[in-house]
Amino acid sequence: ESLTIEITQAEDVFGAATINVFSEASSTTYTVRFDHAPVNDYFADGSYDEGLWEVLNKDETAFSVEEGKGIIMPTQRNDIYQDGTGWKNAFVTSALSNWEVVAKVVYPVRPNANYQQAMFLIWQDEDNYIRLNCQNTSGNLVVEPARETAGSFSAAGTTQVQAEADNSLTMYFKFKKDGNDYIAAFSQDGTNYKEVYTASGVDYTNPKLGMFASMNNSGTPIDVQFEYVYVVA
Repeated sequence: ESLTIEITQAEDVFGAATINVFSEASSTTYTVRFDHAPVNDYFADGSYDEGLWEVLNKDETAFSVEEGKGIIMPTQRNDIYQDGTGWKNAFVTSALSNWEVVAKVVYPVRPNANYQQAMFLIWQDEDNYIRLNCQNTSGNLVVEPARETAGSFSAAGTTQVQAEADNSLTMYFKFKKDGNDYIAAFSQDGTNYKEVYTASGVDYTNPKLGMFASMNNSGTPIDVQFEYVYVVA
């Protein structure tokens, strides 16, 4: 029996190639992924590495990159929460192996509308992710780690934080991956971290780090700034 092989190469340095082997009687498709562990990217130099970051539902009119500030994301009306649709510009990058990574996020003004937030994510897809954020909840500023599994959302409690005297807010979000366990922590000074959540036994087939901003309401957007993603270990 003769076999035919068709190969579709990955579109970029990182991505997936497919190998389709078929005959008149049957066919089998193999997928070969070219992914990577997290790497440093300093967005405040006025750029992001487009070879490392994929922008899901990309809308170039709805984000910008500015020297001294980083990736600027207005807190958009739509959200990834449960069955949310219409969301834009989730930045994701491959996150294989074990690691510890910090993202620095600056809110020029404190969140002013309910659920207004920037998120650092462990991402499988829009229905399966782990979120670490700081948001406005009924007038309070809280860090609320959460997980969504098969479209079902579950928050893991809140920790209240305070804005600066000038009403700005700087947050350092940290994730540590140890096998299938993810440990979330945050800091307001970049030195002293508080662990707030551990998600155990998370068997994502292709885990990614992600950045996203939303508010899930019609309030006034604020332009949150992702300054960098830095690999600690």
